Amino acid sequence: MSGKLINCIITITTAFSTQSITSFKVTVRDEDWIVATLEPLDLRENVTVYAARFTGQPRTHLVQFQNLSDPAPLVFNASHHGSCYTVGLLVKEGKSWSKPVKTVTVLTKPLPVDNVVISDYKESPETGVVFEISSPANNVFSRVNISFLEGKEPHSMLYKDFYKGKTVFKHWLPGTCYSNITFQLISEATVNKSTLVRGSEVTHDLRHHRTVPNPPLNISRRIVHLSQTVVTGDVPETDLSEGTPGTLSPRKVRDVPLMEEQVEEVEEGPSQEQDPASLEEAMGEATQVVYTSPQNFTETAVHYTIPNDNINTTARVETVTQPRWPEPTGSPPPTEGEDGFVNALVPEYEDSNEPGSAMGLPPEPTVTPTKLPPILLELRWLPPRPPTASDGFNVYIYRDGNSTETATVDENTHEFFTELTEPGTYRVLVTTLSSSGLCEPRESTANTGFTFYFSPTGELLEQPMERPQAVSVRLLGSSTAVVSWGPSAESHNGSLVSVVSLTCMKPSISQRMESTYCSEENTTSEIINNLTPGAQYRVVVYHTNGPLISPPSEPVIIDIGYGREL
Repeated sequence: MSGKLINCIITITTAFSTQSITSFKVTVRDEDWIVATLEPLDLRENVTVYAARFTGQPRTHLVQFQNLSDPAPLVFNASHHGSCYTVGLLVKEGKSWSKPVKTVTVLTKPLPVDNVVISDYKESPETGVVFEISSPANNVFSRVNISFLEGKEPHSMLYKDFYKGKTVFKHWLPGTCYSNITFQLISEATVNKSTLVRGSEVTHDLRHHRTVPNPPLNISRRIVHLSQTVVTGDVPETDLSEGTPGTLSPRKVRDVPLMEEQVEEVEEGPSQEQDPASLEEAMGEATQVVYTSPQNFTETAVHYTIPNDNINTTARVETVTQPRWPEPTGSPPPTEGEDGFVNALVPEYEDSNEPGSAMGLPPEPTVTPTKLPPILLELRWLPPRPPTASDGFNVYIYRDGNSTETATVDENTHEFFTELTEPGTYRVLVTTLSSSGLCEPRESTANTGFTFYFSPTGELLEQPMERPQAVSVRLLGSSTAVVSWGPSAESHNGSLVSVVSLTCMKPSISQRMESTYCSEENTTSEIINNLTPGAQYRVVVYHTNGPLISPPSEPVIIDIGYGREL
């Protein structure tokens, strides 16, 4: 309903005539007041007192008309909104009031919703949503008109199953943005086969809600061991001197000419004359790169010829420190009597190999850590189960609990590749992303991830997902028991037995205080020792694969006092 309905006037019964008379008028003013008006046609002979009776609240109110020559309208405060009020015209016969001679029924307008909370339906957030609304006190309504846009398509429905202002929708579409959600309270009343309907105004802010999208299906993974010589970011080295692909060997000290040798080579010049045109052509085919050593070292220029088609190739050049300084030239060094700096060692600071001196110690060798062979992680998946509104997928990779990589791909991409080079426990998660529309973006919440361990030696271990089955505990004595379980279809390299006492903190008179297993203890042995007679213990088994652990088995309770399982 529009919520703009105004005064409602209906004459129901008349005690003295079978005709419908509209002289006695009842209206609703400003949605808070009911106005009853006595018209001249309502006046009767030998009757001097008239009154209106208002029912529709917990208490019935009787209000008498004054000054019958020009009776003023009666105004009644309708404190219950959305409620059906019955107003009857009464006359006084002697000392008592008559039955209503005329009756009018009106329906007041409900007050609008003043608070709205929209949340996920926990059992199924992909299709279910919880609506919780509240309105002022003494506000009566029978149904709620819920309007919204499903994507761009408008919808509206009357919903009556609100219990204490709360209801659940279970038929929305996964990942869809439901925007411009409004709630209008509807009050209804049926009188003489006629239905009165009033709707509240809509004054609350527009609400938006996005359901959780369905997760991607059939997530598969493939792990490829890459060659140890191929590392992400490395560029194949090139023999720059020849202009052909090859291996660039590190330069040695003897490969770098001394300064005197360079000068001699420059003075000699080219042995043969070249044609200027051919020289210019050669310069067009090659680019010359000059490396100059920093100050305080023998100045060395190393020339490489790089073909133009390999301009982007990076050349690795090692800076070589020459073992000697050039011979001094120019003025002789100052004498002992002259002012100046004397380049000589003071005797007490000369090199010494005596105990306490580090001058004679050999340099510590530099240890280069062995780089872990990388692995290529290939992820593939299928689109989520329809109907699901999705705009892409998010890929999360965690190492040892810390996020190392996050990527978003579009809805048409169903694979992702990445290279892993660091050892650790990896957690990989792929989620469906829905982000279009006015609603906040949301991701699928179903567990669609997996965990594996990449060891420092390059070994890969998968997390066991199957819980141990057929776990049993057999007592070997009053303080010892043995645990056994069935075989597993998954690969794992160990098992863990967890034991905790259930009676340690609440001993009875017949029990002695326990000193073991008061807190949960784990062991890799199948034998449980140091059990206390008269106590109860809970035993749980896990499968392990390196540092990874499976879900727990069903717990087994053992009673040492009775020597049997419970």
